[in-house]
Amino acid sequence: MSETATVETKPVYSTGSSLGDILKTNEAVAAQPVQPAPAEPAATPAPVAEAVIQPLVEAPAPTEANVSTFVLPEYGEAAAETAPENKSTPTAVNWQDAIKEVDQTEVLKVAGVSDFAIELDKHIKGGGDPLDYLNAKAIDYNKVSDESLVKADLQKQYPTFSPQQIDLMFNRKYVVPEHAEQEDKEFAELQLKADAHNTRQQKIAEQQRFKIAEPVQQNQEAQVQQAAEQRRQMEETFKWYQENEATKNLMTSKRVAIDLGEDGNFNYAIDKPEALMKGILDGETWRRMTSVNPKESDVTKLIPDVAKLQRLVLAASNPNYEKDLVNYGKSLALPKLVAEGQNISQPAKVIPPQNPNLTEKEAWKNARTSTVGGR
Repeated sequence: MSETATVETKPVYSTGSSLGDILKTNEAVAAQPVQPAPAEPAATPAPVAEAVIQPLVEAPAPTEANVSTFVLPEYGEAAAETAPENKSTPTAVNWQDAIKEVDQTEVLKVAGVSDFAIELDKHIKGGGDPLDYLNAKAIDYNKVSDESLVKADLQKQYPTFSPQQIDLMFNRKYVVPEHAEQEDKEFAELQLKADAHNTRQQKIAEQQRFKIAEPVQQNQEAQVQQAAEQRRQMEETFKWYQENEATKNLMTSKRVAIDLGEDGNFNYAIDKPEALMKGILDGETWRRMTSVNPKESDVTKLIPDVAKLQRLVLAASNPNYEKDLVNYGKSLALPKLVAEGQNISQPAKVIPPQNPNLTEKEAWKNARTSTVGGR
C-alpha cells in the first residue's frame, strides 16, 4: 500500500523585516493552494497512482542571510542647515537670545537701571564687598556733619568700643562745660572742625582711589596649560575609542552584530561607520539623535525624546533585550503555523483511465513501476 506524503510547515523569515511583515508573508504562503505533482510520463498510465503534495515554498532568501542595511540619518550642523523648515520659514527672533549678543551694561541702561546699581552689581560679581562700594559711592562726605564724621572715625580706630564709650571720648575732647571761658568754647569748636576737615578730605581721597572689583584673571600661562590638558584628555579619549576592538570591527566590516542567542547573530550593515561613532563622541550629535526635533538649528532648543531615551536605557540595562523581541515574534507566528498544520487534508487519489489494449500482465508491470509507494 502506498504511503502518504506529509507536509512540513515552518515560518518564513525575511531578514530586515518587522514581525508584522513576517506574519503577513507566512499567511500569504499558507493561503496558496496545494497542487498535486504532475504525473511522470510513461509509456502506459498506471492503473492507480497517488498525488504528490508539494511542501510550502519559502520566500526567496536575500543574497546574504541575517544582514539588513541601515542608512544613518544626518545630524549636527549639516542637517540643521539643510532642514526644509529652515529654508522656507524664517525663524522668529527670541528677545532673550538676542540680548545675549549685546553688551549687558548697555541693556541695563536701556532698561532704566542706574549707573550706581550697575556698578554695584559689577563690584559684587567681581568679588568685592558691597559695604566698601557703598562707603565709596553712596556717601557724600561734604554733607556729613562734623560730629558724625569724627565719631565714625573714632569708631573705625577703636572698633571694639561701644557707642557709649565713643560718646565719652568725643565729649571729653570737644565739649566744654557751660561755665567755661568763651575762648575755651571757641577752641573746642575749632578743634572739632579741624579734625573733621582732615577726616573728610581723607574719606574723599579714598573714594577717588576706589576701584570696582574685577574678576580675578587667570594667569595666561595657567590658561595655556589648562587648555593643553583639556586637549590631551580629549585626544586620549578619542584614541581609546579608536583602538577599542568593537570600533576596529565596525570600521573593517561596516556592521554591528546583535546576538540573538540560539538564533545566531543579526547584522546591521552600516554605510557610514564613522557617523555612528560620532554619535558616541560628539555631544551635540548625541543630543540631536535623542531629541524630538533633531533638525532644530539652535542646540539650546532641542527637546529630549524621553520615550527613546527610555528604550535606550532598557536596551543597555537588559542583556536579553534583543532575544526577548525575537522570542515574542516567534510566539506571534506559532498559533497560525499550528492551525495551518491541522487544516491539511488527506491527499486525493488519481485513477488514470484504463487502456483496453493491455494484457493483465502488462498492466500489472506498469502499476509496479509507477506507483508512488511501490511494492
